[in-house]
Amino acid sequence: MGKIRIYVRPEEEAVLKKGAECVGLSVEELMRTSVLQYVADESDRQAYREYLGYRNHCNMLSFEEAKKLWK
Repeated sequence: MGKIRIYVRPEEEAVLKKGAECVGLSVEELMRTSVLQYVADESDRQAYREYLGYRNHCNMLSFEEAKKLWK
């Protein structure tokens, strides 16, 4: 497993420790899950921005219409 090291100021460390304690995680687990969630959210936002660029140039189907195509 890879390791990544970050440096934070003492006041930031205190905030991270308190936040991790509040949700029942270690600081490492809190940082890992937070960063991975951020990356996933950014990916979703990028996909949505791409959709917004295409939505007026394509034919949209309702869920029921799409289901019929898969039968």
